[in-house]
Amino acid sequence: MALTFQSLYTNYTDHTSDTNAGNITIGKARINDTYKELLGMHDWYFAEKTATFTPTASDYTYDLSYDFGRMVAVTVKVGDAHYSLTEAASHDEWQRIQMYRDTSTSDYPTHYHITGDELQIYPVPSSTAASATGTMYYIKRVVDMTADDYTTGTVTLTNASTTVTGSGTTFTAAMVGRSIKGTVDARWYELASFTSTTVMATKKAFQGTTDSSLAYTIGEVPIIPEDYHNLLWYQPVATYWMMKKETDQAAYYQSLYERGKKEFFNAYSKRSRIQILNPLGGRYGRPIPTAYGANRWGEPTVAWGGSEEFWGGSN
Repeated sequence: MALTFQSLYTNYTDHTSDTNAGNITIGKARINDTYKELLGMHDWYFAEKTATFTPTASDYTYDLSYDFGRMVAVTVKVGDAHYSLTEAASHDEWQRIQMYRDTSTSDYPTHYHITGDELQIYPVPSSTAASATGTMYYIKRVVDMTADDYTTGTVTLTNASTTVTGSGTTFTAAMVGRSIKGTVDARWYELASFTSTTVMATKKAFQGTTDSSLAYTIGEVPIIPEDYHNLLWYQPVATYWMMKKETDQAAYYQSLYERGKKEFFNAYSKRSRIQILNPLGGRYGRPIPTAYGANRWGEPTVAWGGSEEFWGGSN
């Protein structure tokens, strides 16, 4: 079951049996620390986002997204060809590459580097091609969760629609990015836009049965898979009991955390081993996409047939 931030710190106070305001504040901070610890373990696919940019003549710098954390890959599509850029291994290497910036231009970039809040590419684009599109694949930066659940009024949710219509609600723009769940459907839907105090829209269309006057919850839901939301309060509770020198209690919750963290990593650190049919016959793994290793999609690193290496393993 998915847990909102309020549910997480309520579990923390329940399992520490300490509702003191100071303990609640500490618990919230430790929940966020644990959240960031888990997200920092790996480049999780569920934390990935993309942003596009348009390569422009004589312009080699492009702004990073506001929620940029770290880059996974950069590609540029020119016509029907996709090119994967190589990241400069260090600032010194980038400076050496940049020595030729003023004399070398091309519509087919080969390298990139992150400097401050900018993406820089090389060579400098020689023209602004209508068919050229750049894509950044990155891990988003997660900020601390702070918001309590919001349940005032009722909502109308319509099957196959993204519109959330409230009655007696006071929606705010700050709710964008949080998630909503109505009593008619067990799923959570991320809120994508704010229109007014009574109208918002979800990122994906509602899949439940159309209904009105619904009780609902809007809350901050962690992006990690919901089966592992409990990890976010296990560790803080273990720390609480350790500080109280209650070693048996501390060891119990710490063991729950360590076992769950291991299961979480094993379950989600690898992408799926999707199998597709070779047009020439036989079953083979999917070729590695450009963003994760191929030179360009028109010339894949992994060829069809034979005993090549596959995305997610060998055949």
